[in-house]
Amino acid sequence: MFTDRYPFLCGVLLVALYLAGLVPFAATYAFYNPDERHYTDAALIMLRTGDYWTPRDDDGTPRFRKPALPYWGVAVGFRALGLNPLGSRIFPLLTGAGVLALTFWLGTRLGRSHAVGLLAAVILLSSPVFLTAAVRATPDIFLCLFLTLAAAGALLLFETDRFSLGAALALYVGAGLAVATKGLLGVVFIVFTWCVAFAWNRKWLRQNPRLHALALLTGSLIAASWYLLMLAAHGPSFWDSFWADQVAGKVRLNAADLVENTLLFCAFYPLFLLPWFLEVAWQRRHPAAGWLKTAMPSLRRPTRETGVWLFIVFWALALAVVFSAGSRTAPRYLLPAFPLLAVLFATALGRPLANPHPNTPLLNVFLGGAWGLLALFGVAALLSQGLINHAWLTGGVVVVTCAAALAALYTATLRRNWLDRGQALGVSLFALAFPVFTLLAPFTLPSRDMLVVQQLRDRGVRSGSTVVAVASSSLASRLRVISTDEWEVVTVARPDEIPPGATAVVWEERPGAAVSVRQGEPVRVTAGYKGVKTRPLLTALVAGRLQPYLREHTQSVCVTVFGTAGTSLPASTVGPDP
Repeated sequence: MFTDRYPFLCGVLLVALYLAGLVPFAATYAFYNPDERHYTDAALIMLRTGDYWTPRDDDGTPRFRKPALPYWGVAVGFRALGLNPLGSRIFPLLTGAGVLALTFWLGTRLGRSHAVGLLAAVILLSSPVFLTAAVRATPDIFLCLFLTLAAAGALLLFETDRFSLGAALALYVGAGLAVATKGLLGVVFIVFTWCVAFAWNRKWLRQNPRLHALALLTGSLIAASWYLLMLAAHGPSFWDSFWADQVAGKVRLNAADLVENTLLFCAFYPLFLLPWFLEVAWQRRHPAAGWLKTAMPSLRRPTRETGVWLFIVFWALALAVVFSAGSRTAPRYLLPAFPLLAVLFATALGRPLANPHPNTPLLNVFLGGAWGLLALFGVAALLSQGLINHAWLTGGVVVVTCAAALAALYTATLRRNWLDRGQALGVSLFALAFPVFTLLAPFTLPSRDMLVVQQLRDRGVRSGSTVVAVASSSLASRLRVISTDEWEVVTVARPDEIPPGATAVVWEERPGAAVSVRQGEPVRVTAGYKGVKTRPLLTALVAGRLQPYLREHTQSVCVTVFGTAGTSLPASTVGPDP
């Protein structure tokens, strides 16, 4: 197969496809997670002050909830690409490429085939949990990379059952970097690995004690260095804040909640890996994918091969149990398990898919559905761009691109046998990102933040002026980045807290959220739409009321700029054409 003949080329093409599909999403704050503000604000302060060790909130207060490493990633991106959304997210985006590459390698090693490695990578590439984490300036994707590295080391040790310094370093250094990224989950992984090794009486845990201790010490130093430095610099207050975020402020030891949350977390796995989960379940009668049948009788002392797969399953379940004690249930908490589950499913499906005429009925159905969606979203993107933005040419380019992608996938899968059905399905699901972005663009671009910054500049707000964001720390954070930290953007909870020296005030327009400020007349900056539903949208389109319907659902930010005497400057409006 093409994958086995040109593995390096396949890996390069996969990473190129990944970057081409996600860079547009990463380059705009139209797709934004509120948690990103903590990391962009702290990175901006690091760049201003030169203090890269102590993360801080926007008001300068030390923020010890997470270690400094993810903040450094955002700061490095700002240094490399400047202060803009892509600069804040480029390092997470590249880290996601590293996760893909590591998944490719691990799948190739454990599945003993480059085709299995590529299938594992595209399974991960088709997961919304992985894709959303890769375009956010948050620690989740960094944690995923380091725990996948640690898991790769552990799996190699379990597979060979003999000590290897390289595998041990991957295990302990990966876990140490995970601790340096987001806290205690790296420690949980090491304890889990040791418990499984003891339960299964694995020899590698007792071999070469000196080299084993060296690898453990190296990982421990990486994990503990920042914490010890902060403890020495800030005393017990640092540890109190960190412990509250990691454990004390989140853990709820209620039996009913634990059971409910565990079941919910476990349901996330098949939900976000649905095609592969269903196909593996259907293929259980096949010897290549029926590993679970042979593994179940040997849970106490499984063979080395079945032990590798059981380790992955138990780690995924352990994550669900650990996070079930928390106050929130979000799929992103389980992200470190997704690369390993992708390897598991790819190995289980590798032999059936390698047949010239594979018996994979469910994957065939999903593949046909993915190709149908690719064509449907291409046409929808054409209509979206043409009817709303009057950009028929842009929509036409998307339609042609989707048609070319369908032709290439059909030829590579069914004619040339360059890709198997599973690989084609993963690539097809990811390829939906291109028409989806174009389809959503008229509703989300340009982002409100960009228009607000342009409005402030057009109205003469000078560099160094104070801009106040009322009751929206997320809006303030986005304005700092998009304005390249040109102004001093501060946040207040209520209008009566606006400082007297403020040059401009911005606030998000919501029902009951009117703000009255001095003598300034607010300018409504509208961009994007909220509350748009498919059926009313289609009804308005058929009735010829598309533009009035969209105007009723616009999102607005109000801007007031004061002159030198406290009076407002001439008002103008930025937004869609009436």
